[in-house]
Amino acid sequence: MAPRVSKKDREELPKPIVQVGTLGVYPLTNLAVSYLYNDYADVLLGIKDHKSTLALKGKPQISVLEPGKKKAVPFEIKGRFFNGFSDSFYRGKLPNVVICLMDATHLEYFAEEFLNHMEKMFSLGFFLKKVNPVDELVPCFLIVSNGIFFDNLIKKLTLALESFNGVDERLLQQILGKLCRGVLEGYGKNYTTGSVFDIETPSPIRLAGGNGSTQIVIQSILSAHRVVSTTEKTSANPVERLELLNAYRRIAFSVLPSLLESKHLNKSEIKQIKLTLEEVIFKIGLDRKAFESHETPKKVLKNSDLTHESNEILPSDSFTLKTLGAMATYYKMASAQTIFKRISTQVEMLLKDQAHSVE
Repeated sequence: MAPRVSKKDREELPKPIVQVGTLGVYPLTNLAVSYLYNDYADVLLGIKDHKSTLALKGKPQISVLEPGKKKAVPFEIKGRFFNGFSDSFYRGKLPNVVICLMDATHLEYFAEEFLNHMEKMFSLGFFLKKVNPVDELVPCFLIVSNGIFFDNLIKKLTLALESFNGVDERLLQQILGKLCRGVLEGYGKNYTTGSVFDIETPSPIRLAGGNGSTQIVIQSILSAHRVVSTTEKTSANPVERLELLNAYRRIAFSVLPSLLESKHLNKSEIKQIKLTLEEVIFKIGLDRKAFESHETPKKVLKNSDLTHESNEILPSDSFTLKTLGAMATYYKMASAQTIFKRISTQVEMLLKDQAHSVE
């Protein structure tokens, strides 16, 4: 017979609710591990049942390599690493804020896991048992990925959530208000993993979107964990402003220099492409109210933070270029669409070369 658990012990057991004041990172990447290693986060959430997550299941530690060091050292993750959102929830470790650091090409993992968690919360009756169910069961999610996607992500989640029993418009907006958009002001090996995790110094985060209380909670908890953040408030559409300026930074100051260095493009071509990029970014931004009518391309793009950049190509760069190409087609900018398609193909070639060099 199992031993009886006293009332006092039951009260001290972890409760399956959001743990106020805690910060988590998702999924299992170099940068996410770096947050945990540097004590910028409390827990690390892997993608549920993903092979990278299952490979560490039950392991008390992982190997990490600090900058400038040649020898990896063990790092304890026991009790701090979980198999997705629901695993951390049932173990009483679901964080108040989750920084999502996946590459934009892997957003489907987040969407699927978010919706699976919400479906369980509704179907198992958790929403009926709580006084403030959204705050007690749904973390604040800060989606920190390169790309222009947040509007489509919200639309996808909206369609799915509307099919859940018990979700009315008020509840829907409360849930969606828990999602915030962010971008990193610097890049490294953010989205790569391996048997040894390279430790990085997390860069400041700029955020937009979500409801007002979500932004306050996120910034408060980030600050308490020594993570620097700022808020994008300019324009009527701050989320898309954030995404467009980040897209410009990535392409102009990381992608194009890489293509120049690899001799896929020459200096004359780079100059013309940057002019086209500025024209497209600004035209889209004006139409979608991300930029104000009194602003100019030179002023807006000059004021985008260009510090802490690297020439490293990321999978999301091809995703961003394809998105801009589709937008150029929508706005009847045929020459720009051709240019973005060409660059996207060259970026994919570079990514394949990078992958082969690692093998």
